[in-house]
Amino acid sequence: MGLANENIISQVEDLLAGRIVIPSIQRDYVWKTPDIRDLLDSLYRGYPIGSVLLWKTKIRVPFRAAAVSQDAQSVHQPVYLLDGQQRLISLAWVYRPESRADAKKLDLRFDLANEQFVSPPGARRNDPLLIPVVDVLASAPEFFRILTAAGVDPATPVFQTYFTRLQKLHDIHKREIAVITYTSDDYEEVADVFARVNKGGRKLTKGDLVYSAIAARWEDGLATIEAFHAELARDGFALDRDPVLRVLGHFAGVGLRSIRLLDSSVTESVLEQAWAKTAESVRMTVRFLREECGVPRSAVLKTQNVLVAPSILLHRRDGRLDPAETDRLRRWIYTILAFMRYTGASETAMESDVRWMDMEPGQVRWRELTHGAFGTRSVDAPVQAADLEHKSNVHALFNVLYIAALRRDVRDWVDGDRLDDSREDSSARIEYHHVFPDAAIAGAHPKELRNSVANFAFVSSRTKRAIGTRTPARYIPTLDREHLTGHWMPMDPALWTVEAFPEFLAQRRRLMAATLNAMLGLPGGEEAHEPVPAAASPVGASAEEEEDSDRYVYEPLPAAYSRGESWPAAPTEELDAEARFWEQLASCSGPAEVRLVEELLEFWVVSRGRVDFGDGTTPAARLVRDAKDGTSVCPMLVFPSAAGSGIEVQFRELGRHQRFASEPMREELRSRLNVITGVDIRSQHVRGRPNFPLNLLEEERNRAVLYEVFAWLKDVI
Repeated sequence: MGLANENIISQVEDLLAGRIVIPSIQRDYVWKTPDIRDLLDSLYRGYPIGSVLLWKTKIRVPFRAAAVSQDAQSVHQPVYLLDGQQRLISLAWVYRPESRADAKKLDLRFDLANEQFVSPPGARRNDPLLIPVVDVLASAPEFFRILTAAGVDPATPVFQTYFTRLQKLHDIHKREIAVITYTSDDYEEVADVFARVNKGGRKLTKGDLVYSAIAARWEDGLATIEAFHAELARDGFALDRDPVLRVLGHFAGVGLRSIRLLDSSVTESVLEQAWAKTAESVRMTVRFLREECGVPRSAVLKTQNVLVAPSILLHRRDGRLDPAETDRLRRWIYTILAFMRYTGASETAMESDVRWMDMEPGQVRWRELTHGAFGTRSVDAPVQAADLEHKSNVHALFNVLYIAALRRDVRDWVDGDRLDDSREDSSARIEYHHVFPDAAIAGAHPKELRNSVANFAFVSSRTKRAIGTRTPARYIPTLDREHLTGHWMPMDPALWTVEAFPEFLAQRRRLMAATLNAMLGLPGGEEAHEPVPAAASPVGASAEEEEDSDRYVYEPLPAAYSRGESWPAAPTEELDAEARFWEQLASCSGPAEVRLVEELLEFWVVSRGRVDFGDGTTPAARLVRDAKDGTSVCPMLVFPSAAGSGIEVQFRELGRHQRFASEPMREELRSRLNVITGVDIRSQHVRGRPNFPLNLLEEERNRAVLYEVFAWLKDVI
């Protein structure tokens, strides 16, 4: 890598002469006139303007037309501009206006009186003190003539002032810029460098770069590919670019490393023919995942790379597999998903799988494929209950269990409807909730156990609200026995108590492991499920629970509720307040916002907070934290509103807490919350109750910031 300071105008001249070209991975020129004014102002005042990154290579790289008219490409191999396109083209437009590719005129002037660069409106265009920048940047400008033409009398003191300013503007010619020359013949390496230096507010992926190159070579390519992605998204199976580009790379003859699609040998005709095969094979794989594997939407897949090898197999078979091969492919997919084969050096693993799968019937090397899918595990070793210990809902096995639940046609516990995963938003998360509510066991068992795979069930938010904070000992007897079938629910009432929670998890892990073994074709498949007892009273309740059992007798919810009608009367004031909160939230927010609030409250509870719904007079969910000194404080609350639900920050209440009595602590909270895009809490509000819209948290990045605030509050309160 070379580094040198070069005259900036010489770099502009190299661009105009075709010695520097724009590689196809670059985006279009996007700067506006204010950006050009700012660049000139920085150069005029001697401010830093960054560096230029050039790529020197022996390989032939496709390049795109620049936004300037370039001379015929040099007989020598040009260098490729990776970073600095916006600045060099902007200066070219000013330095040599006729070079602008669209032939439009850029009227940029220098205000002599105010030392500003302006694009004058019509009323000021005749102002003689607004000097065209192009006149001053000419190779040998006559400053005396320019000033006298502007009506500046040489005998006045201001003449010398203006003369000095013109000289300073012209001296932009002498400004130098750091030029980094990166020498490499490795596409992938250079693309990674490009992605790092061209963030533009978001890190560009290699897929972005490849799409840009395709657009430069295939006139209708980008529109064709984007239309395909839109089609999949409408069908609830939105895919990332990378797995689709891997398949395209295979059919284009450059392999699965899609960055090789940048090679100049991949022409428009090659791309068109390869894309036709790619689109059809990916469609066939999506159908296979849905119809044969029970995967309803792409968000259920922990890795979308699982589509790559099957797409190539199904293309070779024209979408037709015999029953034995269908079963083998299904189990292979489940195994890939369960044991996360495509992590780490995924390209190497995928290339190996494609090599064994891209064969004629009877020749596919299923033995090698199976060994690869199991990784370091023995192919005959069944999943043990112990394999599910220390696993939470983010583990790959959790998603495989979800697929199993869908295939088993499990029902929701309250209304008995079959588990339905038809979502408007294909990226929506899997809906699940604690079997033992976190609030019921937080003080008795550690977080690791409470959030283990075996303490989650795939049920609706409606069921979660109906359960409230009750233990299984109180709510299971009120449920229809058939609704628990297939949920891996231990049916010994002795296991439904807080004290028996660890043994409940152990038993449920054994049932889950049996299901996983059946899916993967391993020994130790499905065990029989114990029947649900018909008792309608809380059998097996602890002595403490039996004392006030009259207060906790819950009848099954009425059918009207399962149809989304009015909320049933709750037996306690606390649950009634909670019910009113959820009812009002649902009435003024969409399903996505309701799920968002559920996730937010769940995260707050998991971080050792609690949720107080008050007396229900004004529906709100107060996020409460019990302080180390025995007091409680509510930093925030969630409120439903027809005008827009939101989160209210309780600075006023926090001010009464010892840790937040000083304004700097409240300022710290304000600054942390202001990192959320769209939140702008002013300093004067740290003594009040400002709020911000709930829908800002629909962005994953914003939720992550809020959850970091939750963690900070946990530490300081």
